[in-house]
This record gives sequence, C-alpha cells and structure tokens, in this order.
Amino acid sequence: TKSTNKGVDFMTAVSAYSFTGGLGDKPWICADQTAGPYSNYVYVAWRQFGSTGMRFVRSTDQGASFSSPISFTGDQGAYVCVGANGNISGGSVYLGCTSGSTIRVYRSTNGGASFGGQVTAVSGITGPGTVCSGRNTVKNCIRTDYFPRMSADNSFTSTRGNVYIVY
Repeated sequence: TKSTNKGVDFMTAVSAYSFTGGLGDKPWICADQTAGPYSNYVYVAWRQFGSTGMRFVRSTDQGASFSSPISFTGDQGAYVCVGANGNISGGSVYLGCTSGSTIRVYRSTNGGASFGGQVTAVSGITGPGTVCSGRNTVKNCIRTDYFPRMSADNSFTSTRGNVYIVY
C-alpha cells in the first residue's frame, strides 16, 4: 500500500506477487527516487520457498500493478537497490543474495525488465555466531544471518556507480 501524504492516509493495498505453495520469505522493497528514465518504478525481491531461488517483480506505474516474477539462483537474503548507469541516474537495478558461501549480485540496466548474469561480490564467507538447531545464532540460540544489504551511489562524484554491500 502507498501513501501520497506522508503516511496520514494509505491507499488500497495491491498484491505485488502471489503463489499457491511454499513461502515468500523476507521481501525487500525499493523505489527509484532519481530523475532518471525509471523514476518511480518500484522493485520487490524475496526468497521463494517451495520452489528454488529468489524472485523479483517490478512496478512501472508507481505500485498500482506488478510484473510477473523473474527467478534467480540463490539461497537467502534477497535485497534490491537502485544505482547509476554511467550518466543515467537510476539506470541500474541490483539484486543481491547469498548462495552457499558467496554473495551474488545481479544487475539490470533496463529498469528491471531483465538482468545480466551474476557477479560474485564476496566469497568464502561463513555465518556469524554458532550453529544452533541448524542456523547461525548468537546468545542462547537467537537467529542471525549474513544476508547482504546494499546501496548504490547515484551521486555525481568520483564514487558514482559504486555498489556497497554489508553482511
């Protein structure tokens, strides 16, 4: 759902995706807030359990409707952000996720209509804490993760186009 008056009121909810089995886990949302060609596009990424991998949808009408899902290889932690593509503001959409001991990043240069191949951004990682009941945990089996969180530089400085990942 969206608000056009800073959260005072909200419009009727719209379904970004639906499925008949499994679980859509940890969806992340991002909007292109640049003045570029994909301004106001909305992007959602999540892990689809019951099927393999990650999913991604986009809205080209400010969240009124969403595309059919695109599938990606990955284990967990789907995260999406918008960055520059050369001189084009908001010209790139990035989707990051874990895959085994790596963090993969996929990039679109057409507003999320399609994506190029994956790039391994980080490799050889292990989850934090200790394993308890098959999951990475800290302090008395409290679950933690090493899923990527990302941001991309849209500024007009020497760091324009850089993608930053924390995990």
